[in-house]
Amino acid sequence: MRRLAPVLIACVIIAAGCSSPGRMASVPAPNGGFTRPASINGPVPPPPPSFVPHAPSSVTRKPLAVHPSFFAGEVALTNGVYYLRLPNGNVFGYYSYLPDQNYIYHFDMGYEYVFDANDGKSGVYLYDFYSKRWWYTSPQFSFPYIYDFANGGSVEYYYPDSGNPGHYTSYPRYFYVFGNQPQPGIQIIPAEPPDWTFNAGTTSTPMTSSGGSTSVGSSQGVTWAATWGHNNATGTFTLTSSLAVSPSDATPSNFFPLSNGWHVVSYLKLVAVPAVRADQVPAQTITVNSPSTFGGTQCSLYNMNASPTGLSWPATPLGPYTPSGNTLAIPATTPPSGTVDVRSAGNGGPTILALACH
Repeated sequence: MRRLAPVLIACVIIAAGCSSPGRMASVPAPNGGFTRPASINGPVPPPPPSFVPHAPSSVTRKPLAVHPSFFAGEVALTNGVYYLRLPNGNVFGYYSYLPDQNYIYHFDMGYEYVFDANDGKSGVYLYDFYSKRWWYTSPQFSFPYIYDFANGGSVEYYYPDSGNPGHYTSYPRYFYVFGNQPQPGIQIIPAEPPDWTFNAGTTSTPMTSSGGSTSVGSSQGVTWAATWGHNNATGTFTLTSSLAVSPSDATPSNFFPLSNGWHVVSYLKLVAVPAVRADQVPAQTITVNSPSTFGGTQCSLYNMNASPTGLSWPATPLGPYTPSGNTLAIPATTPPSGTVDVRSAGNGGPTILALACH
């Protein structure tokens, strides 16, 4: 069996009053849930680097020559994930380093290029690939405040996700923009994961409010079956499951890197028409027959596009689980939110799952 390298989550800009990827669209606070943050004062940071970093890659390998002091105190969790709380108690959040460790994938912000400011304040420049802008922040500048160098420069505040402690808003990301910008106030950078096409097998299954069972595969020896339970459907709905087992199975074929020996066994794309909300992550059984191994004794199930503003699956991985021979059983699980949204392609995008083992 050919195992996939882990997936790079690309950015697709949704045309919601946004004329280009680098321009924010002004929006009202959703449900009146955001308040104006306190203003902060301080000197304008020195200009950022003059180059534009290359796009993130899962191939290029490059260690950091000097680890920026901004990340002092980071805690290594499992599966190559890190967590950072700054000395002042503010949360930076969860992130992973790419093979080129000048890049991180932040679970809420997305892909960022990291450049040490060397300013004696533990400052760091971040090149944000969603907005195509250089940002500056530091423990003293007090993330989640950032300085955005676009359009003459402005101080911005990145809103936490009030329903998901330890995380910030994502898909979309909400900011408060201070100063004399063309559109001060609450703004949004629309960004949704891409709608991948997976072509290693597709199954469409009619279901009702009591759920049902579906199975997709076998492709290259991989079969992925799931049993869904109660949901909020008022009639029947169609759940479509699509499988990818190798890079050639996915379009676009971008890849998200894991580290510490983890590799992706397969991907699953889920779309419900109409969109549906279930009470649990379904019970799942993944079978691998070619060869009869998962390439490791520990496996976790990742949601590649969890969205705190439209939660589809838990943002943190489920597991780890231990395979039994050529079979991995994942029990039905109630996520932290208590519900699981499976959406249609035009309603927030599909759900993409990755099974990773080591």
